[in-house]
Amino acid sequence: MTVSTDAILFYGYIWNDEPETFDSSGLELFPEVTLGYHCSDEEPFPYLAIASTELVAARGYPQRWRMESSCELEWRWNQELKVVLNSLGLESPGEPGWYLASYWG
Repeated sequence: MTVSTDAILFYGYIWNDEPETFDSSGLELFPEVTLGYHCSDEEPFPYLAIASTELVAARGYPQRWRMESSCELEWRWNQELKVVLNSLGLESPGEPGWYLASYWG
């Protein structure tokens, strides 16, 4: 069995624990937002990301990052993320922003 360690870069919300009522049903109505997990396969914690900003680099496979951000874009992303949180009935874990996380599994 092999273990992979991935770096994950994205704009969105990140949780450092599992929300008690995390239900992602209905997320398919928002194709511009994706649900992913960070930390490890034994203790996965969710994140919501603007799909076009998510970049995953597996060990040994570097990825080139192209910044496509501006105050106007981030404002629109923030509005979209708030709509998704409200639709899913989730509380915000903090402010949305750029996050660099890892996944081991």
